[in-house]
Amino acid sequence: MKIKERSSLFLVANLGSEIARYFQILKKNGRSHREQSLERIKKLLLDIDSCDDMKIRRKEFDALLPFIKDASLGTIDCNVAERECQTYFYPIALRFMER
Repeated sequence: MKIKERSSLFLVANLGSEIARYFQILKKNGRSHREQSLERIKKLLLDIDSCDDMKIRRKEFDALLPFIKDASLGTIDCNVAERECQTYFYPIALRFMER
């Protein structure tokens, strides 16, 4: 699948998956993997930002990266942050899988 064929729903579902992976890495304290995952998250956020239908949701996604970085710094409870992200992204992933 070429990048131009990827829908915003696909990209957001993948973002949710990568964020779930990121929180698992945080729990395991994998520093090098954490940085790689964070870079994939940033790339997905850029791809999402380039989708015309996601412009109205820009503030939501702009708030996501600082939230994720706070989790890695320990300034917020990682378990709470992970549950909040699951609650946000799970319905999106289901919608994508139902297509």
